[in-house]
Amino acid sequence: TIEAMKPGEVQKKPRRMDSFHIVFFKGMLGGIGNCFGAFATSPLDVLKIRFQTQGALEKNAVKTYHNTFHGAGVILRQEGIRGLYKGITISLVRELTYTSARFAFYEPARHLLSEDGKPMTLPAKITAGLISGATAAAIFTPTDVLKIRLQADVTGTRYTGLMNALQTIYKMEGLRNGLYKGVGITILRSALLTSAQLASYDHSKHTLITQYGAKDQFLTHFWYFNLKS
Repeated sequence: TIEAMKPGEVQKKPRRMDSFHIVFFKGMLGGIGNCFGAFATSPLDVLKIRFQTQGALEKNAVKTYHNTFHGAGVILRQEGIRGLYKGITISLVRELTYTSARFAFYEPARHLLSEDGKPMTLPAKITAGLISGATAAAIFTPTDVLKIRLQADVTGTRYTGLMNALQTIYKMEGLRNGLYKGVGITILRSALLTSAQLASYDHSKHTLITQYGAKDQFLTHFWYFNLKS
């Protein structure tokens, strides 16, 4: 973590890393915060998946959804409001596991890459983000697979729920070709996303505090996090 520093003071390696339960708690707070975003944007996420998957199995298939508003209307008429929130349970589980892990793994990776008495460089923070994002995705890729499968299930007959989807995919496709399908590209995406998010937030916040005299307080974190987003 970054302690309060005076203008012009360099950012040095922390004397010791926070205890496991503190790191875990911080990660969970990040995951919980993302849950609110996941719930608010769930209809857009469902629409995105439907647009990306329609006609994927049939070359000359008739398009079901023509644009965002038409797609939302079709889903509402055919599936009701629950259709726009299909897969919301696994979306929240994904944020509480995968996203929490991305945040939690960043500080240990950052601590390992820092050097005593030297400022924490931007490349080191980017590397820490790459490590934390890749590690989280390598563990929690199944949550991404389950979310996409459930959101793409237009008729709702392929899976009866989250646990049924988990059991069906594992039984029919296994781990490597089922629950961990696409793990390589998922790891790459997560590594790049996390390094861009956390490194830019960390470094820019440090710059505001050390060079522009901003206080290391909640409002500084809040406003810069929103600006970064």
